[in-house]
Amino acid sequence: MSSDGAPVNPIQISSAPDEEVGAPRIASYTECPPCPERAAILLERSVSDVGSYSTGAAQLRHEPPLSRRHSLTIVLQKEEAERRNVDGGDDCFEESARLIARDIPRTYPDEPLVDTIRLRIADVLRHYARKDPGLGYTQGMCFAAAVICLKHSEPSPSAEHAFEALMSGLRQLWLPGFPMVTVGTPILEDLLRMRDPELVDHLQAIELDFSLFVPGAWLSFFAKWLPLSILQEALPFLGREGLVGFLSVTLLLLLYHREALLCCPELEAGLAYLNRLSDMRPPEGLLEMCIHSLPAVRSRLSGPPRVSASEH
Repeated sequence: MSSDGAPVNPIQISSAPDEEVGAPRIASYTECPPCPERAAILLERSVSDVGSYSTGAAQLRHEPPLSRRHSLTIVLQKEEAERRNVDGGDDCFEESARLIARDIPRTYPDEPLVDTIRLRIADVLRHYARKDPGLGYTQGMCFAAAVICLKHSEPSPSAEHAFEALMSGLRQLWLPGFPMVTVGTPILEDLLRMRDPELVDHLQAIELDFSLFVPGAWLSFFAKWLPLSILQEALPFLGREGLVGFLSVTLLLLLYHREALLCCPELEAGLAYLNRLSDMRPPEGLLEMCIHSLPAVRSRLSGPPRVSASEH
């Protein structure tokens, strides 16, 4: 701790002295009120390979007031049922479409910017599920699709292409068995022990195993750990660096929050703190520090280090 009570930043993976940063600040997030009118406007948008939602929107206006999430779920489910009647049914895709319809209303539920593109996110995910039936859709992919759709919000194939490009490097994150999580979790623990053995010992003492928090952080594309605005900046980095990028972001965030984690007296308190990270201010210059940490992280992986274009 510094003299003024702020936590000391231990997250630079280099020989440079540690720098001080301000203490994390809890942001105030408020629940969006029910808004069937907004949902109706959204449902009027036409999306490629899905058709027009104007019929559903007209029906929605005459229904009793429903929450935005509930309304959207109903329309997505109705649309998929109609599509099954036309296409003759596809069991794998039908299951993916069902999961997508369930998850879209719960993807960044308190973000007004995401409210305007929810049907676009569903369209991108269904497009990918059809193109990659071996993976289809897995819970958590919706957060990555949301970040991409915010950048490519116009009705065009650009969002689909961008999501496919992202998945080409991160497919193993969501494949059955989550191989990227399985491989990366012990590497993360090893990296953290090298940098901060006291923190690792404390997490073990309160039985906060890495397997209890790494899957949730990674499979949600860090939606549970970082604000949406930071994820928009980090998207190219995570897509380009893959496992190494996920390791560096996780390592730096754990080190940044080490003082608070060391104060957690039990498992439940540690998990509760980690589940609130997206409501807290992240480290200043997080992306730059992640890029700086890449050589140290890569050195812990087997095989020759990969040179990133960002390092030239």
